[in-house]
Amino acid sequence: CSYQASIIPIRHCICNYIPGLLDLGENADILALIAPRPLVIVNGREDNIFPLDAAQYEFTRLHARYQELGAGENCVHVIGDGGHRFYAEPAWNAMLPLWNH
Repeated sequence: CSYQASIIPIRHCICNYIPGLLDLGENADILALIAPRPLVIVNGREDNIFPLDAAQYEFTRLHARYQELGAGENCVHVIGDGGHRFYAEPAWNAMLPLWNH
């Protein structure tokens, strides 16, 4: 998701607030630091604390960085049909092929 779209305007637990983090970049900028290693992002379509539109925008930016490195297939976005939770089956279905190649 995006810090600007979620962490700043929506109340979260204190562990989500990292002073000065936006000085380094948005979520996609920070997550791109692990590229080209495999990464699976999991969001819920109806998540009311990490809005899907912002998550998709940041994923698009992140995926572009992976593609620049020739590793677009290592960056996957899983979207579940409900709210804020981990979608185990589709997430593992996305992760296992990345770890087993």
